[in-house]
Amino acid sequence: MDPGAQSAVRDRMRIHLPTIVAAALTAAAFATPGTAAAQEQDVARGSYPFFQRSLTIAVNANVPGELQIVRARAARVDVAALASPGLASFAMGGWRGGELILTAAGAERAVFIVTVPERVYVSVKTPAESRTLGAFTPIQTIEWGGKDESSLPPPPALQPTLPHVRPDVGGYYPIYGAETVPTTVNIPSLAAVEHIDIHLRGGSFRLGATRPLQVSSGGGDPLVIALAGDPLDLLFELPADTRTFRIVAGGDVVLAVQDGRVAQYCTPAMAQDLGENGVRIKLTPLRGRLDCGPSLRQAVSSR
Repeated sequence: MDPGAQSAVRDRMRIHLPTIVAAALTAAAFATPGTAAAQEQDVARGSYPFFQRSLTIAVNANVPGELQIVRARAARVDVAALASPGLASFAMGGWRGGELILTAAGAERAVFIVTVPERVYVSVKTPAESRTLGAFTPIQTIEWGGKDESSLPPPPALQPTLPHVRPDVGGYYPIYGAETVPTTVNIPSLAAVEHIDIHLRGGSFRLGATRPLQVSSGGGDPLVIALAGDPLDLLFELPADTRTFRIVAGGDVVLAVQDGRVAQYCTPAMAQDLGENGVRIKLTPLRGRLDCGPSLRQAVSSR
């Protein structure tokens, strides 16, 4: 297709965009749960009840397009899809019903708007890239096929399962390291923290972050991490025989290590026993908070 024709298609899609946005926001009122509603004004709409913590959105359409992900409180996934010309469709499936497939046929361009519950983690697969969105991530717009893809920079490398504090692996910058493990790490606020990854297995203490930052060692104990600005991930690597260590955030002890084992941690969290590779705990604050009440969890030994 010549550049002039591509521009004309994009202009037609922009004209329809207010219609598809309105359709996405009102889909639940007009669609039968679990099935796609009939085409109305060229927009396919549907709604699915959804109570899981993670959702995969896979775009199976070999045409240029755009995907917008919107957050809402309702426990359902609403979809609006438009193809110009042609037909857009979608279906919820997967082994556990946690995969939304979007597709288009006979189209020059497709637009999809998906409304997702705010507490749900989203993995997106498009013809151009794959990315993961944390819970409460605001509106995201992902486009593909609109430019010469050979001129675009390659997508960032995915973080490995067992990340290391190296700027060239997993995107972590080395922030602080010491042979002696500090007894306490103090994080006054979690507002700028997306994840805290603790890996109990190393030979020395190391702290990494997904962007450069400054810490106040105060002689090594406590280690104070005052955060502001863009959200980031923190990575702590601890020796497997760490005797005493704790992370204090907002005045609460959100994780404690005692005699080589993770004694307790707050939620939401993911705990993994990695065998000879130690123990890994990943804390995920929601709106800058971790739950340290009755849901306080006990972890496994690193030995």
